[in-house]
Amino acid sequence: MFEIVLPTLRERIYDLELLIANIIQRLGTPDLIFTEDTLAALRNFRFPGNARESRNIVERSVLLADDGVVYLNHLPKQIQNHTNGQVSHGSEVVTLEEAEHRYPQQVLGHHKGDRKELAEKLGISSRVLYRKLAEMRAEP
Repeated sequence: MFEIVLPTLRERIYDLELLIANIIQRLGTPDLIFTEDTLAALRNFRFPGNARESRNIVERSVLLADDGVVYLNHLPKQIQNHTNGQVSHGSEVVTLEEAEHRYPQQVLGHHKGDRKELAEKLGISSRVLYRKLAEMRAEP
């Protein structure tokens, strides 16, 4: 038996455009174009959820791109602002509600255990954590 080590997406960001091309091909929209600033924002994002999160972001962006072009405003705000999932970045000040919204996603990207263990560390129930994560996935 031998171990196969696969680097995370943030360690191989040079594969991002290939991954995006693959995703949009599977979605049946191969002519879709991502603007350069959109690609730059995606390259600067750490992708705590790795390939699955990138797929969700691309799928969401494709749905919002009415004219066949994915613009920066089609990406989630945390990527648009180049915040890398942080609650604040530079002079950016966010509302407490927004900070509470971003924090579970931020710690989920760094947490190595299961979600039940993470919920315990956050001092909330597993059910509340799952609900917050579901709300984040459902946001436009």
